[in-house]
Amino acid sequence: MVTKRNIRSIFFVLFVFLLLIADQLSKSLVIFWIPFGSSVPLIGNFIYLTPVKNKGLIMGLLSYSSYLAIFLAIFALIVFIFLWLMKLKKKGSLGIAFIIAGTGGNLLDRIFKGGAIDFIDVKFWSIFNLADIFITVGAVLLGIKLIFSKKN
Repeated sequence: MVTKRNIRSIFFVLFVFLLLIADQLSKSLVIFWIPFGSSVPLIGNFIYLTPVKNKGLIMGLLSYSSYLAIFLAIFALIVFIFLWLMKLKKKGSLGIAFIIAGTGGNLLDRIFKGGAIDFIDVKFWSIFNLADIFITVGAVLLGIKLIFSKKN
């Protein structure tokens, strides 16, 4: 029997996979067309495509331990999947979907490519990728949802 909850769960999983595909496809296209160490302007002098391999976490922190980065990513995935399954199916699902997809995308890179493939370069910030954007958007959405749900 198909229920509203089942349909919501199917859309959640499909959305996560769609985001994962967008992340992995963007990274594959960039590293196919632009060699590591090169930089190509995308939008004037503001945004460049500069592929790099980030073996660390946020902004390259802990780059000396790729195993720690993999462990933390797996732990984060387990926590957010558990939160979605147990507590936040109704409130916060969109934010959690973004976080799971972003964390999963960078985890796949770390396991299969030896580090997260970053390529969006705005010159005044560390180079990042779509997965990083997804994690940030997810955290903001989840935070907003949780703040406003507590007030009500």
